[in-house]
Amino acid sequence: VALNGSVYDLTEVTLYHTDQRKGVLAWAGRDATSMWDKIPGRFPSTNWMEFYVRPDAKIGKVGPEPEVDPAVQQLHDLEAELARLEGPSEEDIAAAQKPHQKGPVVSTGESEESRFPK
Repeated sequence: VALNGSVYDLTEVTLYHTDQRKGVLAWAGRDATSMWDKIPGRFPSTNWMEFYVRPDAKIGKVGPEPEVDPAVQQLHDLEAELARLEGPSEEDIAAAQKPHQKGPVVSTGESEESRFPK
């Protein structure tokens, strides 16, 4: 998890403090700086880090973002906008409207009493 320009390995926290697991895993692999100290005492906050995280959990600094070619970024943005404007495909609509079918029920020919003795 990245916080305030540093990267932390919070695996140990998730193993030994299972009540804190959901909050940590929700931000795994992402930068949680925007949520810093929004809820004091909960992840991610100063109090939480002091209480749960050992100093050796800090494994490095966040590197700079790679440069993106403006033409590639514009192409990506246009493709995303086109997909949004087109909406779902016919296959997606058909799959969403199709009722969920369970697998076939296989009968062994045995009675319930013989399959589940008392």
